[in-house]
Amino acid sequence: LALTLLHRWNSLCTIILSRGRNILKTGSVMLKDIGYKVLKLITAPTVKGLWIDSIQGLENIPRNTGAILIANHASYLDFIILGTVVENLVGRPLYFWANSKVCNHPIFKYYAKNFKSIEIDYDKPSNAFWKESIEKLRNNQLICIFPEGTRTRTGRLNEFNSGYLRLANATYTKIIPVVIHGTFKILPPHRHTPKIKKSRVVINTPYTPNFPLRKAEVEAINSSIHEKYYKSVLR
Repeated sequence: LALTLLHRWNSLCTIILSRGRNILKTGSVMLKDIGYKVLKLITAPTVKGLWIDSIQGLENIPRNTGAILIANHASYLDFIILGTVVENLVGRPLYFWANSKVCNHPIFKYYAKNFKSIEIDYDKPSNAFWKESIEKLRNNQLICIFPEGTRTRTGRLNEFNSGYLRLANATYTKIIPVVIHGTFKILPPHRHTPKIKKSRVVINTPYTPNFPLRKAEVEAINSSIHEKYYKSVLR
């Protein structure tokens, strides 16, 4: 009888602990979800009020089809500004290619999660991010890529990697060049807190290459986009 009671007691304790863990886990997920929603509500008016002066070409972002946005990269504020513009003014999520270091940054990891980053771990090469990107575009989602690969350390425009074009070529997706002016002066890589200055966002008309592209064409178009939309205006 004692052994039977002990067995039942242990079973009851196991059930209680299991349910308790599930409740705590569910509660934690709910709190995180609420936290991200609050963060989003706070971020939008703050970013627009403090760091955005003007937005040109908002009508060039499609409302119901997929596209690849590309942009110059001078600051962590770039993805916060673009995410805020697209999610709050267009009403669509924007998925960013983001280095795992950004996704795990003590502060910016919350924004990386909020703005739906596609994590790329350069220390552990994998094609998971590529498969995820193709799936997003085939489901008519918007992806943003910084072709420089990292923030400029000098304020000057770096050369572009052609990954965005290869992705466009794999999915026959149009490209939207976006130029961000002024974020290097607000939060350059060597600063930890942003200055109260204004940026300007220019969203150019979509560019659709003549797919499919050969390797030589990819490199030629990459150089042309770099020169036409960025190097000529970011001196």
